[in-house]
Amino acid sequence: MEILKTLNFDNPNYRPKMFCIEANKRNIAYGYETDLVKFMKDHDYVVVGDNFINLIFADIRQIRHSLPYDLLCGDIKLKKHN
Repeated sequence: MEILKTLNFDNPNYRPKMFCIEANKRNIAYGYETDLVKFMKDHDYVVVGDNFINLIFADIRQIRHSLPYDLLCGDIKLKKHN
């Protein structure tokens, strides 16, 4: 997670649409309540998949038009950006 903390998530020219991050899945509780997931959520990324080793995050700002209504109305809150 130290590498993620060095990224500038506010620069739209360098903001990745997706991340595939290796995660220690033994420590992931139901609902993905981990420091990694919380950190990514704070930067407007949401878990869209996993494969036993990795978590796959998508930029909610770029995919929100294709998400189901209930996901958008759930606990994902987009921050206001300039």
